[in-house]
Amino acid sequence: RLKQCWQQLRSLITVRDQSDGLKPLVAKQGGDYILQYITLELGQAEWALLRRDNMVYQASLQQAEHWVNRYYVSSDPSTEKALAMFKELRAQDVGLTQVNLQDTLTALAALDQ
Repeated sequence: RLKQCWQQLRSLITVRDQSDGLKPLVAKQGGDYILQYITLELGQAEWALLRRDNMVYQASLQQAEHWVNRYYVSSDPSTEKALAMFKELRAQDVGLTQVNLQDTLTALAALDQ
């Protein structure tokens, strides 16, 4: 899912000729920095997923989503799809859960007898 989200974000960058004199909201280099920041947040979310750290996972996805909302056109279909993926990813609890080994211990005890 993170890889799909990254691909969606890459497709959001568009280069346009601004010959009408309007200044872009973000400088050309700024767009690269924004994309790098979002990539960093997704990488951190991936790391947190591997570490089963739900707090960092959720915070990283939330921050990446915030940057997409702030710097990309929200009505664009690619942006909408990326935001939907963020929502789906954030719905997952990747933290460690308490494991109940009672059944396993009972089965092992039965083998010893």
